[in-house]
Amino acid sequence: MKELKKNIKNFLYKYKLTYIVYIYTFFFFNIPNIKVIKRLIIKYKSQKIIKIISKKKIKKVIFFYDCKVSPSTIGDYFFFLILVKIFLLRGFNVKICLIIGEYRNSWYIKNNSEGKDSKNLIKYKIDYLKNFSNQILNHKVNIELKEFKNLDFHQIKKKYYIYNMRGVQKRNPIYRESFLMINYIISKLGKTFNKKIFFKKNTNIRVKKIFKKKKLVTILCRYNPNKPKNRNLTVNEFKNVIKFVGEKFEGYKIFVISDKIGCEYFKKISKQNNFKISFSKDYSNSVLEDMQIILNSEFCLSLKGGGGMSNLVMFSEIPYLIDMGWVDIGWNKNKLVFWQKNSQKLIVNKKSNIFFKSLKKLNFKNIN
Repeated sequence: MKELKKNIKNFLYKYKLTYIVYIYTFFFFNIPNIKVIKRLIIKYKSQKIIKIISKKKIKKVIFFYDCKVSPSTIGDYFFFLILVKIFLLRGFNVKICLIIGEYRNSWYIKNNSEGKDSKNLIKYKIDYLKNFSNQILNHKVNIELKEFKNLDFHQIKKKYYIYNMRGVQKRNPIYRESFLMINYIISKLGKTFNKKIFFKKNTNIRVKKIFKKKKLVTILCRYNPNKPKNRNLTVNEFKNVIKFVGEKFEGYKIFVISDKIGCEYFKKISKQNNFKISFSKDYSNSVLEDMQIILNSEFCLSLKGGGGMSNLVMFSEIPYLIDMGWVDIGWNKNKLVFWQKNSQKLIVNKKSNIFFKSLKKLNFKNIN
């Protein structure tokens, strides 16, 4: 049976029939094997990219991020940037083009920003993504903005290798498959390559004064009144998490990691319940400074994923317990990423009691 499965996979790869099967299963989405088909397609694409990276016959690569079909959220955009960073680390000259002018509906939803009309809100989000790109890629990539109607792919192709050109031309979103692509590609680039992608601990930053006081435990907390409420921590969930963590990590300083509005929201609940905890936005002005607080903590926890920050945490060696609620396709049944350690646990379950049971069983003394 194993040999048969192997032969079927090889046949699909050779003749590119995975695309036909995927289209068929897309319309019959209740077929349980659709994830298997998606995995096959992504693996096939990854193999092509690995060959390009390994042979190095090309020098210049351009990546497109199409705002019409892609979100402005940091978590999704971060995976796109990791793909870009892989090419950078392998010595390629890389450029990013944000395709602007048309936007999917989520771009018009306030992402915890107040007092902005639609036009200014879009500009704010684009500027934010550009700044975030420069932070993650250390200002090593040129970023341009263009409308789709002004793109001449024939001319661009003369200067650059266009990453996922067919998908870009058809205006298919790249972010949905980026995560598993990253897994496959990095797994084939050497045992230590993933560590080059990881966030590094750095105490020579503005938030360093908080690291000297006590050992820290960080909690990712999401609250956005403008987006689906089922992904926000409820008042009772927040209270239970703080109480549980306080008992489990006795003597540790508890740090809530959230954006400005999230910190203000949870700070009010904290004062009402006399919680002696700290909040990231009292010390940090950016996502990367938030990440440094996490990296300098002993452990990171999150119920309901904690927003896009949980995506960044996965690219580190920090021990964590993250409840995602839902994941499309991970590395395998037990790991979201192939480099995941025993001290890094992911829970994919919509019931919060599973998170608390896992936290209760956690043997922190042996976790490092």
